[in-house]
Amino acid sequence: MGLLTPQGEEDDEQGDISIAGLDHLDGDGDDEVTYELDEWSEADRTVLRDRLTTLGCPHSWEGTTLVVASSDEAWVERIMDQVDEDLSTEDEADEEEQVAYDLTDWDDESCVSLLDALATEEIPYGLDGDELVVASDDEARVDEIVAALTTPGATLTLGGPSSFEAMSELFVAADELSHDPDDGSATAALVEGARAAAASSAPYGMDAAWWDGVVARAGALADEIESPNPDHELVTDLAAALRNELRPVI
Repeated sequence: MGLLTPQGEEDDEQGDISIAGLDHLDGDGDDEVTYELDEWSEADRTVLRDRLTTLGCPHSWEGTTLVVASSDEAWVERIMDQVDEDLSTEDEADEEEQVAYDLTDWDDESCVSLLDALATEEIPYGLDGDELVVASDDEARVDEIVAALTTPGATLTLGGPSSFEAMSELFVAADELSHDPDDGSATAALVEGARAAAASSAPYGMDAAWWDGVVARAGALADEIESPNPDHELVTDLAAALRNELRPVI
């Protein structure tokens, strides 16, 4: 505990008061601790800066270097640990939304075919060494492409422009046939569209099961049209059903 001591007659200034026992307070308050955070991304440093500000922790920045009072060192390190943990959790969450495919055993030609197929289908992807990384939302379609490329005798039909063109062609032809089952140009277009659809996978973004149903409807209509004695009423009904199935996506 500090003591108030009147200075004696031998002191240079009579009557002044000195405080003893408080020397430990001199100078220590100005000590600072610095953290070199150049390896942190700008986004990560922004998160840390916002967290320090929110918690009311005094700090300053010298470029990418964080400066704090030595008395706040333990507090700041706890905050930094929390921010680092939060950022790591976010990174793990992002990784869970992706799917990786090991291409170690793929030859160059197969890899090129796979990447070309993804580009045609407009599926975003990344490469990490021998791994192909895609969004989990695209996993089902990529599985189909990979299976087609790795299965002997399989044919890869991409759901690019061809399937969309087939869908559009079927809609127009079906609409015309629903009004005139004897329309020759519509009949030819429907048969051609049905064949193209049967040879194509679902257009990108479309449900595969739904597309199978469209192909089945188009096939049934084409079969009836090409039969020796087509039933005009049945052709009209089948064409109308196909048109109505396609209308929401055209």
